[in-house]
Amino acid sequence: MSNLDVSQIASEVIAGEISHVLLSQIAIEAITDLPSTSNCDVCQIAIEVLVPACLRTQVIGGGFQDAEGNPLAGGTAVFQLSCDAASCAGQLVSGNRKASVTLDANGNIPVSPAFSLWGNATLSNQAQTPFYIMTIYSASGQLVLQQPITIPVLIQWNLNLSGD
Repeated sequence: MSNLDVSQIASEVIAGEISHVLLSQIAIEAITDLPSTSNCDVCQIAIEVLVPACLRTQVIGGGFQDAEGNPLAGGTAVFQLSCDAASCAGQLVSGNRKASVTLDANGNIPVSPAFSLWGNATLSNQAQTPFYIMTIYSASGQLVLQQPITIPVLIQWNLNLSGD
């Protein structure tokens, strides 16, 4: 995207003249068009300025493995909120409901079809701070991992527990 005018886009967002979908497309184009020599600070600024805070985050990756280091092909990742919460869009998100996705041949949450969750910062509950409980099962249904997790507010987030 050439001649990206962030101040113009910001004023149109405030005025409600740009939809969240269009704003996301602008953000993706802006980040994609950054020179490969740009540092991550520039990318982070573009994300913070252009990404609307009330979108669900697409969760991908993970690279989950069994105890022998084999990918958890065909396994399942299950996410459940710790409590009921209200989303920034005004929707009730139930803590009793589970969202699950089948892992691909490499033990990853696939890019397609998209698997999206509300970022923790977009959820509110007056009594407690909502977080997700992530549970990973092998293809045979064996429990592999269970831990609390915080989903960031991004267009897409690569879940990588190793920290690499």
